[in-house]
Amino acid sequence: MSLINSMLRDLDARKSDGPGGQFEGQVRAVPRPHQLSPQRWGAVAGAVLVLGAAGAAGAMWLRSSARPAPPAVVTVAPPAKVAAAPLAAPAPAPMPEAAPVLAAAAPPERVVEPAPTRAAAASAVEAPPPAPVQQRSVEADARPAPSPPVKLAQAVERPPASRVTEPTAQERADTAYAQALDLLRQGKGDAANTALEQALRLNSRHGAARQTLISNLIDQGRKDEAMRVAQDGLAGQPAQPAMAMTLARLQVEKGELRPAIATLERSLPYAGGMADYPAFLAALLQRDEQHRQAVEQYLIALKKAPDAGVWWMGLGISYQALQRPADAIDAFRHARASGALSAELVAFVDGRLGQLQR
Repeated sequence: MSLINSMLRDLDARKSDGPGGQFEGQVRAVPRPHQLSPQRWGAVAGAVLVLGAAGAAGAMWLRSSARPAPPAVVTVAPPAKVAAAPLAAPAPAPMPEAAPVLAAAAPPERVVEPAPTRAAAASAVEAPPPAPVQQRSVEADARPAPSPPVKLAQAVERPPASRVTEPTAQERADTAYAQALDLLRQGKGDAANTALEQALRLNSRHGAARQTLISNLIDQGRKDEAMRVAQDGLAGQPAQPAMAMTLARLQVEKGELRPAIATLERSLPYAGGMADYPAFLAALLQRDEQHRQAVEQYLIALKKAPDAGVWWMGLGISYQALQRPADAIDAFRHARASGALSAELVAFVDGRLGQLQR
């Protein structure tokens, strides 16, 4: 109040001292306190209070408009009730260890929801999560069903059919051939022939069994049977030069010269490493007076065995028959110089040389 009165007095002083007399009719000084009545003093005080209250209200309104709008009011349960909820008390049944993990992993919006009841909390804790159950069911469906244990045991106990095998025909033929050799050592020739024939029935290409049977039949003087066995063997398998030579000798002894030559010629391509094979064929060709072919076979044999005096002598005979005396003399000289001729053959060679050198 004293501040307001001083301001009014200052205005009165400016009115009396200053040159602005033109405002005298418009501005008037507030009467001093001793000049105002108590009613006027009350009115002035009320006006000042109203103005002060309006200013304070305006300032508060400006400050409140500058602040951000308060967040929406969310109705939540009182904290005291949440803390005192029955969930804090221990449940009758033991809670699984996954319950705290589920509560911690719950989304934030569930915090502001009302506290669940005891029955709801118990059901939420006791009920297993559905996702793992579905995953286990899918994995169980994806697994193949195991085989029945009875079938597996049968498969293990029963051996495969391939393991229980009988001896093959070749194995049985070898067994019969071994028995025949044992019988031959015991001097049981007929029983040995029976075992050898059984081996050939099991395997007609068993060359050792056939050759042994032919030799045993020849030793027993059964040459016709030996020829038959040899011919059967060569008919299906001509690549047996030793058997062909045996059959050719039997044929020659029987007087079958041309068949013997044919036998040797059929197996000649398979006798590349044998020197006596072409020499034997050359001797048969010479006997059949096929001297040109005999010379060819003698030369083949002598390339493999150049010291065979008998073959040189046979070559000289064929050269002399072909009217080639110089070649014949050279062949007879090689035969005499070999030193492999008997006295009778040396005398024969000397007689031929005497004829050619006249």
